[in-house]
Amino acid sequence: MTITTLVQSLDYSQQQFQLLNPKNYKSIIELFNDSCRLYRDKPAFSCLEHTLSFDDVDIMSRNFAAYL
Repeated sequence: MTITTLVQSLDYSQQQFQLLNPKNYKSIIELFNDSCRLYRDKPAFSCLEHTLSFDDVDIMSRNFAAYL
């Protein structure tokens, strides 16, 4: 699956797709970092009445990477 296919399959609106057009990124990491920056305060995941913002996910992923 290409990055383009992945982003399109996430049910993004056309405006969001244009903003985060995967052709503008060299890697999924660049796309992830830019998404975290752009949507810092917005919810990224929700499960069992707990929601993580993009900022939460960014911080947790950086901490996990540092641990590794």
